[in-house]
Parts: sequence; C-alpha cells; structure tokens
Amino acid sequence: MPPRSTLLINESTGTTVKFSVNRSYDLEQVGMVTDAEWVDLDGDTWPDLVLTGEWMPVSIFKNNRGVLKNQTAEAGLQNSNGWWFSLEAGDFDNDGDIDFLAGNLGENTQFRASVTEPMRYYIQDIDNNGRIDPILTYYIDGVSYPWPTRDELMAQVSSLKKQYVSYDSYAKTNTDQFLKINNIEPRFTLEIYTLASSFIENNGDGTFSVKSLPKPIQDSAIQDFVYSDFDGDGNAEVLTAGNLFPFRVSQGALDASFGAFLKFNKNNFGLMPQSDKLWLDGDIKSLHILKHKSGKKQLLVSRNNDRPGLFTY
Repeated sequence: MPPRSTLLINESTGTTVKFSVNRSYDLEQVGMVTDAEWVDLDGDTWPDLVLTGEWMPVSIFKNNRGVLKNQTAEAGLQNSNGWWFSLEAGDFDNDGDIDFLAGNLGENTQFRASVTEPMRYYIQDIDNNGRIDPILTYYIDGVSYPWPTRDELMAQVSSLKKQYVSYDSYAKTNTDQFLKINNIEPRFTLEIYTLASSFIENNGDGTFSVKSLPKPIQDSAIQDFVYSDFDGDGNAEVLTAGNLFPFRVSQGALDASFGAFLKFNKNNFGLMPQSDKLWLDGDIKSLHILKHKSGKKQLLVSRNNDRPGLFTY
C-alpha cells in the first residue's frame, strides 16, 4: 500500500535542529514515490516538485510560494502511469527549458501495458482474514487475466480451491469473470499505462511529451541516470544502468542491462557506440559521479546485496 508522503520544512535556528511537516492531501496520497526532483519549471524562482513512482504517473506539483498543487493533468502527464524507478532533470535538448529522463520497468517481460489495455492491481481482502490479497492483472491478446498462478493464489486464499478444482478451469478464467464469480469488490485499483523508460520532453508551454528511449534501453529496468561529459567532446552524455532481481521465480530476474550511453540527436536520444564497451551488470540501484580536486572524475555504482563498483573516466 502507498505510504504517506511527507514534505519536511527546515526551521533550524542556531544550534537547534527542527523540522516541521507541511501537510498536503495531494502530496500525502500521491502514491509509491521512488524519485523526486526540485526544478523551477515556470521561471517564477520557486522550485516545483516532480515525482516518479510505482503505479503512478510522472507527477508535477506547482510551487505557489510554498504551497504545492498537483498540476499533472495540466502538464499532459495524466496517462503516464508506469512502474517508474528513477528521474533525472536536465536541458537535454538544449532549448532552454528543463526536460526529464524517467527509468521504467522496461519492455522485456511478459507484461504489456497501454492506456487501452493497462496492467491493473486490484487490492482487497478476499477471505476477510485481515490480510490484503492483491491481484495483479495484464492483457494477453486483448483479454485481461490474473498474473498469479493457481498455486500462488490458492496458497494466499485457500477458499478459492473449491471454485478452481483444476489448472485448466483457472487458466481459462479472465479477470472480469474472476472478480464476478468470486464476488470480489476491490477497495483500490492501481493502473499502469506504459512500461517504457522515457524522455519526458518539455514543450515550452507548460506541457510535456513522453517519448520512449531506444529499444535496447527497454531490455531491462532502468534504476538511475547520470548526465556528464564522458567522452571529453565538451557535450554531456547520459549513462543509464539498472536491472531488477527480486522478482518471483515465475518472472525471473531482469538482468539484461549492462549500462548504455545516450546522446541527444534531433528529437530524441540515440544509443552511442561506446555502449558495447560497458559492463555495468548486477542489480544496480544508483549511479553517482565523484569529482576530485585533481580534476579526475569517477563513477560510483551501487548494487543491491553486492559490493559497489568504482570506474575512472
């Protein structure tokens, strides 16, 4: 379930450290936030808040002199719900305004999602035992089906065994039939409309356009981006990395990413040839550039349940 998101206001004075909580219903209920950027999008000198998260859109909160208001729909991002992990801000197309890169689950899984055929998460307590029994669904050939296997679901809700005495009967039941037959009324429903890691382009009029990054980037989840001049040509490039290991056995680990360099060209990003020389493998969670007084730069790579990596460039 989405936790409450909180904005802390620094009211420290002298040696006294104090934070107060800025209460905002829109912000508290925004969803399962995974990354955030403070950027002045409208030039009023007040930094606006941009958020990404799982099962939520790329969300924009306008900062009106300290009061945050959700402007996601006004920015044209109301249908950008994704399985978002990461967010990076920058003027990537050099047109004078701030754009974003957003890392998503990718398109190399059995899942598919679109506005007309979304992934859905139905959240409810099916057997009234005080535990949530969530049902993940997605479309196959135009029909929505539950993702859990019969064994997985029956282990969670044993009462359903009487309804589905065979694997065949369960496999042939689509989502609508499953909910109706078992009298399931979800308390909440979450949706995903895109799984592609994307370039969120600032249109310059307060709205944004979502463009998928090159196909090889979609081979795995993108957990982070860094923006720097890696090849010494005076122009910054984008380095992506990711993967995601903690899926159930039926899905398997997403481990197809070894990192990639992206360079903006014309209207979107393209893959740089240097990408085949990278070997950023593992369940990477974060990238960070270390700058030394000597002028040397190093890339710090953190991995889940593994040692970090350090690369000089």
